Amino acid sequence: MRRWIQSVGAVLLAGALAMGSGLPARAQEDAVERIRAAYNAYEAWDTYQIQVDDAMRSALVVEGPEYSLVQRRQREATITGWYDVTDRDSPLVWLALTGELDESSDQNGEILPGGWSLDMEVAAQGGAMFWRGEYEAEPEPDVALPDDWEPVTVRDMDALPALVDVALGSYVQDGGTGPLVDGVERWLDAALSIEGPEPYTVNRTTSGDLYTVEVNLAAVPELVADHFRWLTEGPDAVVDQDVLLDALIADGTLTWRVLVDPDTGGLLLQYLTLDLSANLGQGDLLAAYTSLTLAFSGERGVLFGGINGPVDTAVLPE
Repeated sequence: MRRWIQSVGAVLLAGALAMGSGLPARAQEDAVERIRAAYNAYEAWDTYQIQVDDAMRSALVVEGPEYSLVQRRQREATITGWYDVTDRDSPLVWLALTGELDESSDQNGEILPGGWSLDMEVAAQGGAMFWRGEYEAEPEPDVALPDDWEPVTVRDMDALPALVDVALGSYVQDGGTGPLVDGVERWLDAALSIEGPEPYTVNRTTSGDLYTVEVNLAAVPELVADHFRWLTEGPDAVVDQDVLLDALIADGTLTWRVLVDPDTGGLLLQYLTLDLSANLGQGDLLAAYTSLTLAFSGERGVLFGGINGPVDTAVLPE
């Protein structure tokens, strides 16, 4: 299925190529204030709807005298739903998640099972979380999703690689901060350049002023580290975390795009693009390995709507 994130990404990329290298200092200050105001307005919303499209592609080759790994991964996921945070201490959340991961891994000549697909719902009310749906994976997961609503904990979610991949828990806990940039002020402080506003239309009902922010990855290293902890932690670690982060950040790019309502100044769309690559030799890796080549690209778009409008609480668990 062709996702809106693909078409949005293509248009945003074309627009970025058409723009200059950045705004004059005063215009940059105005852009920062407008972006800050859009995210501050989000904090005041009582209800809202989201559509999240999350895509990732990666390729990895690791070699050693007695070891080889060739892995390719491609993931697509969509989250739709709504939030009611009128009661900040006990928010109501309903989300539907569909997605799949295609994975191909060859380790020392052995083809390893991998990949997953899911179609599920998750909800939060009264301080508790619930889930239901279908989940298939290779190898078989230890935790199965129920057909009807049942309570769920963060620990249960963390037992399913798919839900860790898409960070579903962060969308459900604490009223749904997961869809947004974590620490907007920090990201603004890390901006290398800001371009815009440029007029941009998402669909027939959503258009606004688009800002494009190039972010210094060195200022938000955890965003990179979270994707590759399995390479840097545990008994099967391949490389020291600092070495890998230095290589990825050196040539990596993080682009943060924000669409602002021209009339209200509210937040309409957030779109993140992360591109990373690394080539490391024997001197950079742990003793059992001689080379590592890694390429990664990720996109995540969050479209907001229904601000302070009604939500369908009938879909919540009874």
